[in-house]
Amino acid sequence: MTRNTAGPVFILLFCLLLVPLSGSLSAQSEIRILISCPVEPSISRFRAFTATVPASSLVKIQKETIKLFINAEDRTSQLESTIDDETGDLFFSFRPTTPLPLGKNSCRLVGTTTEGRLVEKRWSFVVNPKLDPYLRPFFLKVQKRPKDTLSHYNLGVAYERKYLLADAQEEYRQAARLSARNQKARMAYDRLYALWDHKTLSKEGVTVDVTLDEGLLKIGKLLLIRVLVSNKTGKEVAIDPTEAMLTDGLGGQEQTLGNLTMYPKTAFETGAISVDDYARLTYFLEKHHRPLLNPGSIFPGVTANGYLAFQIKKKEAKNLTLIIPKITVKPRKSLSFKFPFTRH
Repeated sequence: MTRNTAGPVFILLFCLLLVPLSGSLSAQSEIRILISCPVEPSISRFRAFTATVPASSLVKIQKETIKLFINAEDRTSQLESTIDDETGDLFFSFRPTTPLPLGKNSCRLVGTTTEGRLVEKRWSFVVNPKLDPYLRPFFLKVQKRPKDTLSHYNLGVAYERKYLLADAQEEYRQAARLSARNQKARMAYDRLYALWDHKTLSKEGVTVDVTLDEGLLKIGKLLLIRVLVSNKTGKEVAIDPTEAMLTDGLGGQEQTLGNLTMYPKTAFETGAISVDDYARLTYFLEKHHRPLLNPGSIFPGVTANGYLAFQIKKKEAKNLTLIIPKITVKPRKSLSFKFPFTRH
């Protein structure tokens, strides 16, 4: 499921970025970053935005220095980036994993040029769910009784009816947290959590961020899951992606593929895909690099990233679960992570 946009259809404001904080760039060295951000107040606490850095500007930026701050808090870890293989443009997308505060939210996107100059863009927006007539009475009840589980649950239902699923999930989570016996809220939370193609779990300083990519299922029975593992434990962390597995809800269980380059040939030879799909899949994988997540150690403050790849033998499977059974915090502690997905 793709992430829902917040509130009504927004008019997008395209902002030109990058005026150095000291000095000025000549017209030839001007760097552009296009920010696509809604101009209306948001009734969702999970407001998103996208940004584009044209290839002509990207060569002038140290892209690893680009950071996002919201209300002075570093949210760079939630900033996803991809480079268009054909144009060379860099695309950013941001959706908060935790609700933004009510009222005015101030944003800064900053980076450093190859010449060592600091550049930034500032903008702000307002979050106010009470602007929506339908949500207003439910939201006011939560504000009046912030520890009442039923008020949170009812607000969750109201958000879901407005298709603001991230907000609904947060209210169901709060309701379940306030009352461990509230199975209705827990089931509603679990149902929505499984719908997202992108989700994050954190345990004891280790954060695992996963994104489901079903784009190659039709032509190759190939499911890709992008994985980022961030180590904030202060100790060395070890991961072995070959231990990961995917269950399909129909009794099937798949291990990760160890080599994407050889997969099209193997799938064709075993009769899993046709010769036409073999040609299309081979071409795609040659043009679009999808590096697999490598086993090894992750040092403190470092994020490892790459893809897990699985062959889906039962296309009718709707409920998938990614299991990463062991991420070891050296010397002894092991953490496991489980991510449910509901396909459409």
